[in-house]
Amino acid sequence: MLTFQENSESYSPFTDVDFLEFCYSIPVKLRFAHKLYFDWIFAKHPQAANYIWEKIGKKIEPFTNVEPKYMTVCGYKVPHYTDKAFWPYVKGFILRRLGLKKKGEKPKTVTAVTKYNMNPIDYWYNNNPFLKSFTDDYWKSNVQYIPSILYNDLLHMYVDCVLYDKLQCLTVVSVLNILNK
Repeated sequence: MLTFQENSESYSPFTDVDFLEFCYSIPVKLRFAHKLYFDWIFAKHPQAANYIWEKIGKKIEPFTNVEPKYMTVCGYKVPHYTDKAFWPYVKGFILRRLGLKKKGEKPKTVTAVTKYNMNPIDYWYNNNPFLKSFTDDYWKSNVQYIPSILYNDLLHMYVDCVLYDKLQCLTVVSVLNILNK
């Protein structure tokens, strides 16, 4: 968020040690898959559950913690065929065998560039010439600090990706700039 530091301040509650300790004191069963958060929404603000949650691309549903079932196949522990994780596992297994997916790789997410997102930074970037000019100028003035081993990856992220990725690149070049002083 280097681009915005001159004009704004941000604060995450997760930078507060006491708050973070409290969060970690909550049992994992309640924290898993946002159960506590979803339960709170359904109990205190059920009308909020009618909206599509941007993170999952659909409306939230009540969540119950169910212990996953496993079976052993050829010495490997895999989800049991009655478990809802079985078919996603099979799909991932097939895609990995075909070389179309790497193990642990997350699916590519597509986000709409809209002013209605929770954090519409891409909308701001595309509609604010000053912001676009500032980020591009900062990139150009600091790109010489990037080691050759990182250059192609960072260039791809900066040129071909969304603003969030561009900001990560600016953070890297900022650190490299400081280290080179």
